[in-house]
Amino acid sequence: MLGYTEGKNLFLEIRYADGKSERLPTLARELIGLKPDVLVASNDPVIVAIRRETRTLASASRLQEDGRMNIPVQRASKTT
Repeated sequence: MLGYTEGKNLFLEIRYADGKSERLPTLARELIGLKPDVLVASNDPVIVAIRRETRTLASASRLQEDGRMNIPVQRASKTT
């Protein structure tokens, strides 16, 4: 897996809105506060919420139904 080891140099932080779109901005801010290098979203409303909260992270597209990732990654300045 390209030298990534979960728990060592790859960390997965998963959040659920439980179908409540009003929670998306709060969840987006929470994840952005963790200062990740990239965020991967499960659907378009989540991507919109993330992009409304930050332009300094690389933002990835959503997961496809078969679990593959459709990644037109948009590069932005990396946070430190």
